[in-house]
Amino acid sequence: MTLTLTDRILRNSILQNRIRIQNNWKPLTDKLLRYNKKVVDGVVINKGEINLETVNNHIETLFEPAVLKTYQTILKSPMVPSSATNKIWLEGQAKEITHMLGVEYTDRIGKNIDAVQKILKETDVNISKYEQMATKFPQADRLKIVEKCMERGENWKGHTYSYKELDRMNQGMSKYIDNRAQQDKFELNYENAVNNGTDPAKAQKTWVWSGLENTRHSEMEGQTVDIKDSFEVTNEITGDVDQLMFPGDFNNDTNNCSNICNCQCEVVYL
Repeated sequence: MTLTLTDRILRNSILQNRIRIQNNWKPLTDKLLRYNKKVVDGVVINKGEINLETVNNHIETLFEPAVLKTYQTILKSPMVPSSATNKIWLEGQAKEITHMLGVEYTDRIGKNIDAVQKILKETDVNISKYEQMATKFPQADRLKIVEKCMERGENWKGHTYSYKELDRMNQGMSKYIDNRAQQDKFELNYENAVNNGTDPAKAQKTWVWSGLENTRHSEMEGQTVDIKDSFEVTNEITGDVDQLMFPGDFNNDTNNCSNICNCQCEVVYL
């Protein structure tokens, strides 16, 4: 597909926005990565039992201020009346998203714990060596450290989330929060306008393909739906279909991340 000058300008603007989002959320991403490391280290070094409810509560505590701040900015928008009703609704949305993200990330840490515990059960790991390496290389992939600390040169064929993968997932979460906040803002504006008999600022939204080669959503380029409707998104490689409110909408994912993970598409509100 040949991109027009307008397409290039639009994609450059979207890219700059994506960089802004990632930079804004980097401190939270770093905290999540450090927490994942701390939990895995506790399992390996201390052979501790991990309470996933405690993990979930801690993760929600990390997410809550950032999500709430994102939603509070909506009330500063000239498109959304700063009423008590809207404030309560937006705070409710922020709590709902915080809880959902807590469940999602806890599930990922839980899978890491299960994989590490399976390694410890089925192989001999030099715990002292692991502790030394984890201290010396705090940012290293914990699975790789475990493998280097196995006795008799064994190799584990299981899988945990590497730091690179977790970082990519965290970026997906930050993108979801930003896109969800935009969707909620424009929906709220739309409903207020309809109730007041005025024209909404935005009534539709358009899917913008990333423009990257060998991706799965090129046919979604330019598809436009009403603001409260979902996009019918088809993975051009697998044929999986999801009804998504915007790119990266993992809350409506029904195909094990087929149309969600690593999607670089964007949405523009009209």
